[in-house]
Amino acid sequence: MRACRASGIVAAAMRARIAQAAPGALPALAAIALVNILFLAASFCAASAPAAPRLAKVRQAFAAGELVDRDYLKSDWRRGKDQYNDCVVLQLAVNSRGSLARKALAPAYYVSDGAHPDVCKSLRRLATGEADPAGMSGDSYSRYWHGYVPLTSALLAFTDVGTARQALRLFVIAALLALAATASRAGGATRIAGISVGVTGLLFWGLPYYGQGLSFAPGDALVILGIAALIRFGRTLERTSGLLVFSAAYGSLIAYMDFLTGPLPTGACLLFLFTWLARFDASRGGAPGDAWRKAFGALVAYALGAVLTVAIKQVLVLALLGPGELRSFAMNAELYTGIADVRALPSDYAGGFLTLFKYTPLLTYYSIAGGAALLLCSALAWASAAFLASRSSAKAKSLFLAHATAASGIAFWVLLLPVHTALHGFMTRMLIVPFAFGWSALALLSRPHPHSRRGSARTP
Repeated sequence: MRACRASGIVAAAMRARIAQAAPGALPALAAIALVNILFLAASFCAASAPAAPRLAKVRQAFAAGELVDRDYLKSDWRRGKDQYNDCVVLQLAVNSRGSLARKALAPAYYVSDGAHPDVCKSLRRLATGEADPAGMSGDSYSRYWHGYVPLTSALLAFTDVGTARQALRLFVIAALLALAATASRAGGATRIAGISVGVTGLLFWGLPYYGQGLSFAPGDALVILGIAALIRFGRTLERTSGLLVFSAAYGSLIAYMDFLTGPLPTGACLLFLFTWLARFDASRGGAPGDAWRKAFGALVAYALGAVLTVAIKQVLVLALLGPGELRSFAMNAELYTGIADVRALPSDYAGGFLTLFKYTPLLTYYSIAGGAALLLCSALAWASAAFLASRSSAKAKSLFLAHATAASGIAFWVLLLPVHTALHGFMTRMLIVPFAFGWSALALLSRPHPHSRRGSARTP
């Protein structure tokens, strides 16, 4: 009965939130339009800059050993694991064939042989003049905004590839520290959750291997800084329209920076929980109904910002480059969602979840035992939190349900893109969400309720 009642509260909150969000929809849509105009300007600005200085930096990086021919490395704290993504980003930044619109919206990358991709080796051969793009297998990359390409181009205007990578890793670390510090000043449940996310990110987010990635670091830092900003300026955003505008712009920015490496689902889960906790803390542990309305409203605005940003990019591609470029988007959407072969969906779903667990050692410095221990500790934290919630008040149950609802966003993402998740081991980094939220829920439910008049109250 209690579970049914809690589910009813969540459903009612969603319906009420949709009705109340209408006045803030127009400012949110305006924010999405504005940031997409900025995205377009940044793409054209980067595409119009001379490629020669960036090519020189790429040659220098290969000569110094910052880049190598191998697409994937193991246990390499200096260069990271996923050289493939870095070399794709650098190719998109330096290849200058085609019109300005094509370079901005559908930049090209090349490999020697489409059957055996060798992106890094091809990048070196192109940069040194050993190969001509006309004699290689090429493809345009119009599916994403590639916000990391203008950023990489800007960084290479001032420094070399190795220094840019280390600066990006330090930026991600600084973002996590800023989140923990901001949350610690906020107090309440937000403090516990924020510190949990910050510490988990520093220790178990694979930063030695992905923190310096040209396609990973920008999205990671943006996800964390956005939540730190939400905590810091939460009172200013208390008005419905303010929160919706922030969430919509946040979703657009992450979609702009996301190379389908995990920022979108991670950001959605964090936004939901911290919006819920902010309202819960503001009401001093009062009725959580308004917290659910705020959280679901923010999530809807976030999803709207992300979806419209992806759609706007494809509309621009269609308008400026023609319908041919949309085939790549459609084909990959069918592949990654699994609808290209519906009969294989059950195995696709299993493969997606298996990948998350199989590659957990990437989060524990290539320790298989460490990865297993991390999964076990997280499972025990969730089980203990569920047990404590079952023996506590309705408010404690809502607190646990908020954490569980937010963490379930990772499972939803795997179900949405099962083949993509199964094919990319780095998606295990999304587990930062259930790890951090499980420990946060346990810590909150284990302590005396800060708003209780009696210190003996075990939980909210």
